[in-house]
Amino acid sequence: MNAILDAKASIRQTVQQRLARWSAAARAAADRELITLATDFLFRHWQPPALVMAFVPLPDEPDIFPLLEKILAAGYRLGLPVTADGGEMSAREITDCRSDLQTVGKFALVEPKPVCPSLAPSALDVVIVPGRAFTPTGVRLGRGGGYYDRFLPRTKARRLALAYQNQIFSALPADGHDQKVDEIFIA
Repeated sequence: MNAILDAKASIRQTVQQRLARWSAAARAAADRELITLATDFLFRHWQPPALVMAFVPLPDEPDIFPLLEKILAAGYRLGLPVTADGGEMSAREITDCRSDLQTVGKFALVEPKPVCPSLAPSALDVVIVPGRAFTPTGVRLGRGGGYYDRFLPRTKARRLALAYQNQIFSALPADGHDQKVDEIFIA
């Protein structure tokens, strides 16, 4: 077990180093490409008012705010994650990418405000999942908290991921509880 945890920690560190060496211009170009790929796929396969759960990007993740705004503007419903101290994650629906969000907790995560309606995992059509590393076949390595690994089995939603090329590995260590994604868009 420790060998798997050590391997995961090493890969997370490798990804962090790769991302730190990447130019802002290259990253911005990749963000635009990822948004185009994801928008085309979403809009081709689901019609409004399909319910999409996405994430609020951390500084080292793809900037998907333009994607969130496109989802809302096209008439889709949008949910974003809310984390609890006990290690559980839920989702709340937002209607505005700025006014419905707040910064919370010791990690300064941006989440929907408590007044936003809660969403049942079973109601979701699509979940856009963040990650630190992926394989082309959908194996995902997260940040190590296990929030998505506990949340995803509670929904039948299609799982999508957006990744930079420098986050892709031919293989990743995985435990039985690690959740894969169905589709991965790479730029």
